[in-house]
Amino acid sequence: MEDTFLGAARKMLRAAKKSLKEFPSKLTKKNALSLVHRAKKNKKVKWTAAIGICTIGLVSFWPESAKQIPATSSPTKTAEKVADKMYYGMVANDLCIDEYLIKSGETLSGILDQHGIPGKKVESIVSACAKKFDLRSIRPGQMLAFAYDSGDDLPSHLIFRPDIYHYYNVDFKDSVVVAETIKPVKLVHKEASGVIESNLWNAMKTSGASDELADYLGDVLAWTVDFYHVYRGDEFKILYTEKQIDGKPVGVKSIEAAYYKQLDMPYYVFKYDNDKYNNEYYDEEGRPARRAFLKAPVKYSRISSRFSRHRFHPVLKRRKAHLGTDFAAPRGTPVFATANGVVTRAGFTRGNGNFVKIKHNKIYSTQYLHFTRIAKGIRPGVAVKQGQTIGYVGSTGLATGPHVCYRFWKNGRQVDPLRQKLPAPPPMAKEDLPTYMVYMDSVKTILDKVPITKPSAQPDVITAAVKP
Repeated sequence: MEDTFLGAARKMLRAAKKSLKEFPSKLTKKNALSLVHRAKKNKKVKWTAAIGICTIGLVSFWPESAKQIPATSSPTKTAEKVADKMYYGMVANDLCIDEYLIKSGETLSGILDQHGIPGKKVESIVSACAKKFDLRSIRPGQMLAFAYDSGDDLPSHLIFRPDIYHYYNVDFKDSVVVAETIKPVKLVHKEASGVIESNLWNAMKTSGASDELADYLGDVLAWTVDFYHVYRGDEFKILYTEKQIDGKPVGVKSIEAAYYKQLDMPYYVFKYDNDKYNNEYYDEEGRPARRAFLKAPVKYSRISSRFSRHRFHPVLKRRKAHLGTDFAAPRGTPVFATANGVVTRAGFTRGNGNFVKIKHNKIYSTQYLHFTRIAKGIRPGVAVKQGQTIGYVGSTGLATGPHVCYRFWKNGRQVDPLRQKLPAPPPMAKEDLPTYMVYMDSVKTILDKVPITKPSAQPDVITAAVKP
C-alpha cells in the first residue's frame, strides 16, 4: 500500500471528523454523499477511503430514534468479548499498518524519509537500529511494516523481520527503543517414507517433503548410497525432527535415523550423541557413516560422461582418453571437496578452464574442472574440509555445456573414482559399542515400524507419505 494513498486517506478522514464536530447541524446524508463525490475526483484516493467517510457521516447523523433499540421482554445476552487484533506483539485494534516492500537501491534512512519522518528522528532511528542489527541485512524484497496510531499522519513504530525466527520492533513515538523478539521454536518428531520411481529428489518432493529434508537425507546417505545408480522400487524411511513456529513448519533440525533399501540390500544410519560422540551417524555395526570420500562432488546431478581410455571428445572431434567422470548440473551449482585436504593448484588453463586440485594424503588427490568461478578464498596452500564449496559448475575450458569433470589420482595415477574400493572407517571404540547397540536397537525398532506407501498404478508417479 503506497504511503501517498495512506496519507491522503488519513487527511480526508480527519477532515470529515472535524466537520462532524464543528458543523453537526449542517451535515446530512446529502452532505456525506458529497464527500464521496469529491473523493472520486481525487485520483490519489481510492473508493475505500471515500466509502469510509460516507459511513462516518451516515452513522453519526442517523436519527437517534433509529439508533435506539427498544427493550424486549426476552433476557439480554451478554456480549462476547472480541479478542484483540495482534500484529507482531502489538495490540492493533486502533493501528493502521503500512507494509512496505523494499526496492533495489533503497536504504533504511531513505525509506524513513519517504514516510515523512523528520531528519533528526531518522538519524536517531538509524543509530539505534545499527546497535541491534546489521543494516546491510535489509535487502530488496524484504518487508518493513510501519504502524500508525489512530488519526496520526506519521508512523510511531517500525517492524523489521530479517528471518522467520525473530523480528525487531522499533518504537520511535517519543525516544527510540529497539526491541528484539525471538519466536519460540517447537520441535516435533515426524516420519517420512516413500518408493523411488525416478530419483530420490523427485520422490521426496512428490511426497511433500521440504527441500531441506531432501538435502539432509542426501547428506546423511551420501557415503552409503550411490544416488547415481538408483533403481525403480528403491525404498526409504526417515525419522526426523521438524522445527515449528506458531504450528507451522519452518525447517528441519536433524534426521535421527534413515533407512534405504536398494536391490534388496538394506542400509541403516543412526544419529548418535553423547559426551564422546557429537551427533555423528553410524551404521548397524557402529561404523561411521561418514567415509573418507564423498561419492560425488555435486548434489542431484547426473553422470554425463564416464571415465574412459577411448572417448570421442565433443570439442576436439577425435578419440582421446577421458580420465575423469563428468557430472552435469546447472550453471552455478556448488561443487564440493570430496574429502579433507590441501589445495595444491587453483587457476585457469585452456583445457581445464577454471579448476582446483586437492591433495588428500600421500595416496589420493582429486581435481575439479570447468568452473564458472572458483570459490572465494580457495587458493594453493589452503586447507579444505569434506563437503566445503570450492567452486561453481560452469563450462570454461574445453567444455560444451555446464558440468564438472571430476578426476581422481591414486598413487600418482589417474583412476576411475566410481570403481575404487576405499577402506572403510574403523568402528567406534569397543567399550562404547554395547551402549550404542542398545540405543540403535531401540531406534531401529521404531524405524522398522514406519509403513512404506507403495506407488500408485499410474505410470511415472511417486507416492510417499509424511505422517505427523
